[in-house]
Amino acid sequence: MRYLSVEGSETNVERIANRADRGGHAATPGRIRDIREASLRNLPRAIREFDRVRAYDNSRWAEQPRVVLEARKGKLRYLASDVPVWLEESLKGSEYEIPRPRADDC
Repeated sequence: MRYLSVEGSETNVERIANRADRGGHAATPGRIRDIREASLRNLPRAIREFDRVRAYDNSRWAEQPRVVLEARKGKLRYLASDVPVWLEESLKGSEYEIPRPRADDC
């Protein structure tokens, strides 16, 4: 499975509005936010249930999405040194939560 997200729901709203202005599909800002939140909540489940998941960060305008995570059979490998906030928040509270260094580890 390929999973694509951006840093913040307002980016989704802006991009979809831009696409609609050019004749593409549209959705209300509230609906876009609801879909994004549900999608992020479901990412840990997807990692558990799919053999392979690649997560891409598409936050940078006019650049190729970058692969930030790869999961194979539930085992994660982070492919970016700077994990996007959306990914960290999506995994928080799951078995895939990204460990943060403790103050005494520094």
